[in-house]
Amino acid sequence: MEWVSVKDRMPEEGVSVIIWDKQSVIPQIGSYMGNETGEELFSGYTECYVYVTHWMPLPEPPKEDQ
Repeated sequence: MEWVSVKDRMPEEGVSVIIWDKQSVIPQIGSYMGNETGEELFSGYTECYVYVTHWMPLPEPPKEDQ
């Protein structure tokens, strides 16, 4: 998986992805909420992010041993 620039494309609305917000020091998990205020908006679990520069899909969950 590689980082995708928000200048190239946005993820599907409402789908959780890993996001890089330029005001944060660590990647976050959030979902794209659209552009209603003139800014691309991502919603995280505890806050909203407006300075997202890149995103990538979440990895597949681990498989449980049978």
